Amino acid sequence: MAYVIGLIVVVCIVIALEYRIRKPDQIVLFEGRDGRLGIRKFRFYPRHFSLPLSKTVHSSMLTVEASAKGNLDVRVKISVAVAASLEHLAVLIRVGGWSTSAVGYAAKELEVLLQSYIKEFTEQREIEELSSEKLSHYLHERSHETRTMLGLEIISLAVLSLEPVNARIADALRQREQARILEHTEKLNQ
Repeated sequence: MAYVIGLIVVVCIVIALEYRIRKPDQIVLFEGRDGRLGIRKFRFYPRHFSLPLSKTVHSSMLTVEASAKGNLDVRVKISVAVAASLEHLAVLIRVGGWSTSAVGYAAKELEVLLQSYIKEFTEQREIEELSSEKLSHYLHERSHETRTMLGLEIISLAVLSLEPVNARIADALRQREQARILEHTEKLNQ
């Protein structure tokens, strides 16, 4: 009788130490017998055979120094918010590793990709042709491939500012734009 009670106590301790309760904002992954990833649907999961990933959104601000044609430096500030893509979890694990912070690691890789996209965009254009709207459109076009490349879904991507680093060039561009607007207004008034 004492052996049975002792065995029951040991089993209860092992269950208490090994099993965890899945939180509502978690995706719990496991590797199947065939090597494919699966999602655990149950409320309880074995912690040594599972990987809990957070479903929360990871956001970051990024400042990129790039050059336009003519070797004129520009500073671009963007904000990006990402989350794990449920359809491409295997890619996310390949990029971020078998870690609870896999989404954070993949987000860092996304930042590197965004930097290269921004530099690619600015190097192909004159400084007068650069605008936040055009850059935003370009980044949205290029960022659709992040699901299959990084296993991330981009929730939001916004260009906060795009400005020349040199203050004199920024002033000259502002004055040119101001003169264009005044000229257009004068034509409308006449």
